[in-house]
Amino acid sequence: MKIKLLGIVLLLSLPAFAAEHIQTSKTNPTAVQEEDEPRPFVGLLTGAYTSKDANDSSAEFGLIGGYQLLPIALQVEFSGAKYRDEGTDKDKTNLLLEGTYHLAGDDILRRYTHLGLGLGLIVRSSATDFAWAPLAGFDVPLGDKKEKFFSLGADVKYLFTNSTPTEGVDVNASLKYWF
Repeated sequence: MKIKLLGIVLLLSLPAFAAEHIQTSKTNPTAVQEEDEPRPFVGLLTGAYTSKDANDSSAEFGLIGGYQLLPIALQVEFSGAKYRDEGTDKDKTNLLLEGTYHLAGDDILRRYTHLGLGLGLIVRSSATDFAWAPLAGFDVPLGDKKEKFFSLGADVKYLFTNSTPTEGVDVNASLKYWF
């Protein structure tokens, strides 16, 4: 419970911290002058978690928040799902710090694609596991990127852990709000 509370506090404080470092104009305080200026974001994610043994899948829900300065972004993911261990469904909570590199090419495939790595903890009732996860995904803006906007994205990652029951694949869709 303490880890969940700490995760929520950290996630909610990221936009406030990031907002202090954004330069704005006096005529339009919400406008971003260049696309490569720093951008904080918060969002929701939903998807599925499948264990290493691939004998079970469960829904996954979570919160994300972070900061992007193209081509690099850092985000915190706080999510939860169920896993099966010895025939019993159990809860797990992921707290990951993820760093991504945005390919940002001219074609539509590379323009919104990112690759990265996540590091963190998976908290379950009986133990806490260290996890690392290579990831790939995309974020497509749903509005003018010079103003506040939403983006719709997806990512896939494989969670490597020091415990077999919580190792597996996460596939998630996300809706982010960019400040």
